[in-house]
Amino acid sequence: MIVRLIENQEELDAVYRLTHDAYLEQGYIKPQPDGMFKNNERYDRLPETDIFIAVDEDQIVGTVSMTRANLTGFPYDRDFPEEVEKIKHCSIVMGRYLAACWRIVTDSKCRHGLTVVLALMQKIMEASAEYHVHEMIFEFNPKHVKFYNKMLGIRPVCEKVSKTVDAPGVLMYVDGRHLACKWQDVCTKRRIEQTIFIKDFWWPTAKASPPSIWEYPQYALSLTGCVFGFPLLWAVLLYDKMFPVKY
Repeated sequence: MIVRLIENQEELDAVYRLTHDAYLEQGYIKPQPDGMFKNNERYDRLPETDIFIAVDEDQIVGTVSMTRANLTGFPYDRDFPEEVEKIKHCSIVMGRYLAACWRIVTDSKCRHGLTVVLALMQKIMEASAEYHVHEMIFEFNPKHVKFYNKMLGIRPVCEKVSKTVDAPGVLMYVDGRHLACKWQDVCTKRRIEQTIFIKDFWWPTAKASPPSIWEYPQYALSLTGCVFGFPLLWAVLLYDKMFPVKY
């Protein structure tokens, strides 16, 4: 099984059909005439959205999407406008990069184990590291909250009745550093091979790359500026205060 980005419209339609069948089976929606569920089609067209599919023997058995911060917004804006706006505001103020992970769907034949789900989450972790995402938001049905909270440390924010499906939804949030740490634990316990993106990611909890030898002169110059620059500045200000210029 491999997990990759979709390559054409046909594969996107297959994602819509897989989502429709999964939601219909769980009672979240009513049957659609075309057999597709396109509740967030506008976000699928954004350049900040990556749509991944899990392919096993030429059959799509799972999908997950990630939308990074953009001017249009996130798929969760419809159900949690105030809560998402607060999170986005804090991200902007703190200079952090926010992303939304959504439409985590697997084929009914693959739900007896975690193989597909873990493969999809592995791809999300790789994409998060590649794009330097600091924090993420999710929305899950209440029955899945405990699982994702325990496995990845994603904490619930609030619960509301969804406006797109006939089921309640729970908005969840996780800090990237905490997510990276929890994912490393999952990889260790389940013997999942971590990719170079995750191993060398810049989150403090991840493995840091050794500094280059050329960085040490820069540190020396910065330290010299701090040692001699600030006293000189204070001396100039003090002199100006004691001997003001008269016009």
